Amino acid sequence: MALALDETDVKLLTALENDARRPLREIAKEIGVSAVTVMNRMKALEKAGMIIGYTARLNPAKIGFEITAVISVKVKGGQLIQVQQRIAKDSHICGVYDVTGDFDAIVIARFKNVRDLNSFVKKILAGEGIERTVTQIALNVIKEDFRVNF
Repeated sequence: MALALDETDVKLLTALENDARRPLREIAKEIGVSAVTVMNRMKALEKAGMIIGYTARLNPAKIGFEITAVISVKVKGGQLIQVQQRIAKDSHICGVYDVTGDFDAIVIARFKNVRDLNSFVKKILAGEGIERTVTQIALNVIKEDFRVNF
């Protein structure tokens, strides 16, 4: 059963996405409710699967991941789910998406260098079920923000 979001939930989720490290009392004051209400709402949103974890947003380039690659993957018939699950297990992977169009999946991944990227692409191409890939490297990141904007 899905939890319906009200205005307080939206304010809470927005506050958490902006900075989940702040004390609950501070978040409560910002959104106009008690700290107990914030805590109860957070638990309900976690239970409903709307909050799936808390994490820091990192700057990939500053910690050594210089290359962001967008890899289009064409999969042989009947093997899409298995191939996507296998690719998703790799530590370089940020996202694997089922897509429409000429390719079956789009993979977003980060690498320390070209050698790292080359090794990854050769590894997935050697795997069962991959027909072909097309790799694009991001030259500049203009915007990258996966937070939800209500």
